[in-house]
Amino acid sequence: CRPYPGSHMINGAEVIPAAVLISTFLRAAAASGMPSPTLSGLSLRLALTTTAAREIQVLLDGAMVRLASRIPGDAPDQDAVWLTHVTATVQPGDMTAARALTLADATSLPVTPADPGLVRDQLTAAGVPSMAFDWTVRDLLRGPGILRARVQVEQPEHAPPTWAPVLGAALSAVQAVFPGPPALRIISRIGEVSLTGAPP
Repeated sequence: CRPYPGSHMINGAEVIPAAVLISTFLRAAAASGMPSPTLSGLSLRLALTTTAAREIQVLLDGAMVRLASRIPGDAPDQDAVWLTHVTATVQPGDMTAARALTLADATSLPVTPADPGLVRDQLTAAGVPSMAFDWTVRDLLRGPGILRARVQVEQPEHAPPTWAPVLGAALSAVQAVFPGPPALRIISRIGEVSLTGAPP
């Protein structure tokens, strides 16, 4: 059973998307009583695949959070070692004012309209034919090292509202910021993730 409604195949292997891992960290921090958790220094060390049944462990230790997995053996002494997939630092805080200023400044950046279908086309050409969540790019603007997009997302059925579809769309759209022919680029580090309000 996958924790998302679609499929996230990368070169033929089903991989848990970064959006799900980020959402898991944020929910773990919020469940501990931390208000408006912010992730920083997010390191995506090792892809988490669904090729075999795994035990998953999410550990929140002070300001550090990590996700690890192992493949269970037939007996306790045959269990595989724990592998760390993702780590991050988490802290409370509401960065609404800082984010609003950053977004306002971004409207003056030099960008030109691009085909909204470019994001999906580049992902498919790079070996990612399907998405974990349902989202559609409605408008796309590009510039040197700059990408702005208006995205419509659909929440998964029979599940609480989540930011995961928005995160998935944002992390996928990043592919379109790079010039040249499509290439598979795996995100390995994210400086900061801060969300405000309820999921759309």
